[in-house]
Parts: sequence; structure tokens; C-alpha cells
Amino acid sequence: MTNKRLLPIIMILLFCLFSQAVFADNENDNFELNNNTNIEITLSVTPETIDFGNEISLTARVTAVGVDSGTGIIIFYKGDAEEISRQSFEGEKDYNAAYTPEHPGEYTFYAIFSDNNALSVHSNNVTYTVEKLTNEITLTSSNASIAEGELITFHAQLEHITHGNIVFQNGNSDLITVPLNQNGIAEYITSVLPVGAHTITAKFQGNELYKEVISDELIQTILSKNNNLSKLKLSDGKISFNKDRVFYRIEVANSVKYIKVTPTTEFDGAAISVSAKKLSQTLENGEQSGRIYLDAGETTRITIIITAQNSDTKTYTLNVYRAKNREEENRGSTIRYRFYPQQNSIVFADIAYHWANDIISNLLKDGVLSGEKVGDVYYFYPDRDITRAEFAVIVSKALQLDVAYTRYLELPFNDERTIPQWSIEYVRAVYFNGWMGGDGIGFNPNSSITRAEAMTVLARITGLYSDGVDFADSWQIPEWAYSSMAGLVNAGVVTGYDDNTIRPTNFITRAEAAKIIHATLK
Repeated sequence: MTNKRLLPIIMILLFCLFSQAVFADNENDNFELNNNTNIEITLSVTPETIDFGNEISLTARVTAVGVDSGTGIIIFYKGDAEEISRQSFEGEKDYNAAYTPEHPGEYTFYAIFSDNNALSVHSNNVTYTVEKLTNEITLTSSNASIAEGELITFHAQLEHITHGNIVFQNGNSDLITVPLNQNGIAEYITSVLPVGAHTITAKFQGNELYKEVISDELIQTILSKNNNLSKLKLSDGKISFNKDRVFYRIEVANSVKYIKVTPTTEFDGAAISVSAKKLSQTLENGEQSGRIYLDAGETTRITIIITAQNSDTKTYTLNVYRAKNREEENRGSTIRYRFYPQQNSIVFADIAYHWANDIISNLLKDGVLSGEKVGDVYYFYPDRDITRAEFAVIVSKALQLDVAYTRYLELPFNDERTIPQWSIEYVRAVYFNGWMGGDGIGFNPNSSITRAEAMTVLARITGLYSDGVDFADSWQIPEWAYSSMAGLVNAGVVTGYDDNTIRPTNFITRAEAAKIIHATLK
């Protein structure tokens, strides 16, 4: 019974002994061991902000009263009790720890004092944001100014980033999203940007380590290739204008001493220059030129050069003939679309079984064609490619051009001396009538002429232009010849080959040339 009576007394004494000690919980910043004992912990983190990959410094400032060194430990924690550092308590001072974040984002840090009796003091919580890394995009283009329809490459590159996406933008519009390659590069190749100036940027969409970033603006200029005239007016004389037809012969009355031209371009930004005898003038779009004086009985050449934004040029040539006198004026046009009514008894030895025998024979009788004499035998060589000089002769004879009108005009070709004498007057005739030109330097009289080139000449003569042809190789037709070839095809002058090809870049044979000239002008 004695022990049972002593037990309550012992419990009361123990309670009284420890009731003076007050312990701080995790929500308090101090810990009182007794009336003369106190601990406070204040945690701070530096620097104020960091980008991922840098180290964070943690400082626990401990103020302690009545607590001896070696009686506990200071522990630094991250998040849910993930220990960063553990240090022996050495009294009142600053305790430091370092931490390198594992990823960008928000972190919570705190520190705890714990003594040997498993009692603890909790510091304030510090919430800290680790920023994603920043980077720069280098954006370049393969050519700051490029012609419409041509390929351009936009090149975006980041350092130290090998995954993620680049969004190429034109102003506020997204063009395309391209993934970065292993070298941190994304490329966008296009040919569809319209004419004008474009503000191009490249935006990195960001990833788990790096922030979103946008490149500096890049001004990309797309230049127009349009060097077409949409209209051409003359103060006197008639012209049946087609933008694809670049050579014209115009006849005016003897009373017309001068004319003025008014060219209008399809694209307003194209440049216009007009030149003729005693005139060289740059015009605004739709502006009328100055006076171009005409000499009676002579042909005056007027050149209109259209220069596109990308510097491509197109030359329209007007050969204006002023009647010598009223008598000539009353005779009408000097051009006749008919064959010479000559009788030719020559027979070619190499065409009897050729598919073009009848056409060649008829043109031979009309004095349009000629061949070569070997001994006493004449040969036409129907399957040999026809030269540009030969084609000029055939066209001139077929049209019955009066070469006297152009006999003394000077050709602008640097290879004029290579033009055979038997063809020189005919070359002048087709050139100054605006039907055959050169390559801007020479006439190349002894070079073969392609099917596209030959058909372009005939379209200029007849004005047969059209849109749309359906051959297996239509894609091979040069842009400058497309409407001409389409015009002759749709008019039934040219039918193509049995395999549904037109073969525009092939050289045309003498027999084929005879056929299309006969079909065009018959």
C-alpha cells in the first residue's frame, strides 16, 4: 500500500520539475529551454534570383541564449524533409549551406535546430523560384532580297539547345513549326512568300530547361519579276498589243511626222525606259513619252525596256515605218502574207518518200525553199536542223517581205559579220519587222533554232496567242514561249507528236519548219 500512495506524489513532483520548460512547435521561430534559455533561427537565400544551373546559398542565422555548443545540430531541408546539409551546433552564428537546383521551378527551404533530447526549433519557410535558362536565336536568310518564286532558306540557331521547336513567323502569322536538329538548328525553305517586305522572326517555344525566346526581326524582301506591259498606246498608228508579243511593225501615213508612246506596266514598281532616235527617256507608269520623229520612207526603231524589281528586263521593239509619200501610202501595207508566184522546176532528190514531200515540193515551186546542188542533183536535207539564218530567209520569202525597206538599216548584233551574205537582207527584214531578235548580244545566224523559238516567231507574225496546252512535256515549254506555242497549237497549226509531246527545246528540222510555216501562212 505504501508504494501505491507514493506513486501519485512522484508524478506530481516530476510534473512540477518540467513544467517550467516551454517548447516551440514548428510554427514558432524560438525555443525556450527555461526562463534563461532561447533559440531563434532566421533563414535567408541568396541571390534573389538565379537561372537554372547556378548555385543557391542558404544562410541560417541562429541566435541562442543559454544553449551550449555541442548540444544539438542545425539541419537544412528542401521541400518535404529532403536534407541538404547537417552541421553541429556551435552556438550563436550564421550557418551556411549550398544547393544546386536539379531543375527550374519553385523550391521551399527551411532549417531546424534539434538537441540531444529530440526537441527542435523550425525556421521560417523560404519559397524560391529558379528561373529557366535564357538563350538567343540567330536568324539569317540565304538572301535578304530575292525574286518571287525563288527558293529562300531561313536559318535559326540556338546555342546549347538540341531539342524543342522553332516557329517561323511572318509578322503576327505563324508560317511553320520546325524541330531543332542535333546541332540546335532549324531551317525553313520556301518559295511562296508574296512580293513585298516581310518581317520574319523565329520563336523558340521553350522546353523544360529553357525559356521561350524570339529572335530579332529580319526584313525579307521579295522582288517582283513582272516586267510585262499591260497596255501600250500610240499617238498615231494602230497596234494590236499583247503583253507576250515583244516585236511590232507599225505603218503610219506620210503626214505623221512623229509619234508618242504611252506604256503601262502590269506591276507598278517596274521601271520604264524609252529610246529612239534623238530620244532617251525614263517614264513613270502610264506616262506619255516625248516626240519620236519619223523620217519619210524609213523605219524608226523604238525600244521600250521594262525592268522588274529583280532587275530582269523585257524589251518591246516597235519598228515604225512612215510612208515615203501619199502614193505609197495609198498602196497600203508593205507586208503580204502570200507566197511568191514563181515557178520552180527543181526537184529534190531526197524527199520522194519523206512525210513532208508535198509541203516541201509546193514551197519549192513557190520559191520559198531552196536546197543544195551536188553535181547535177539538188538536195533539201529535210531532217537536218534548220539554222536561224535559214529560218529568217524562209519566213521572209513566205511573207513576200520587200527587203528594200530595211536594206540599209544597221543591225545591232556584234556577230553581224558572221551572217551569210545570202541571208543578210532577210535577217534585216525579220529583225526590223520585230519577228526575230537575238540574245541581246548576237544573232547567232549559224546556230540551230529550237521548236519553241520558231513557234514564237510565227506567233509574233500572226498574233496567235493563247493559254493552256496539254502535252506530256508541257512543263518543258519556256515561260517566254508558252502563249506562242499554245496559240499555234490551239489554232491547229501545230499538232505535236504521236506520243503526245511537243518537244519545245528540240531543234526544229528543215522539214518541220516548212510544215509549220506552210500551215501558219496558207
